[in-house]
Amino acid sequence: MDVWYALIITGVICGIFSALFGVGGGLLMVPAMVLGMGISQKSAQGMSLAIIIPLALVGAIRYKLNPQVDFDLRIVILMAVGGIMGAFLGSHLVSHISGVTLKRAFSVLMIFIAIHMFMSAGRETKSKAALPAAEKLP
Repeated sequence: MDVWYALIITGVICGIFSALFGVGGGLLMVPAMVLGMGISQKSAQGMSLAIIIPLALVGAIRYKLNPQVDFDLRIVILMAVGGIMGAFLGSHLVSHISGVTLKRAFSVLMIFIAIHMFMSAGRETKSKAALPAAEKLP
């Protein structure tokens, strides 16, 4: 199989899962690039961040247009501001961490998140209306 074809197929799969589950870069693309394509952890993380921009934009627009989805732009904007600051800091810190340490930390993080999500899957989730923090937003 040609490399470009494998990249497009991987992108399609990641796009579907990204829109379905709100995941993409870290959960799908980074492991696909590292394990399936032999790309270094740091390179995969950086490219994943660039790839996720158009995926997230298209998915977010589609969710925003869906009347069944409560899409609060105040939450989006405030979390984006924090996320931008965090991404700036994280992309600076990554240059001080070895690839092996980064890969191990990434693996532990994914395991922790998977266990947490699995254990909380049956619990009732709170709606935005029940969250006091959402009511206090400007």
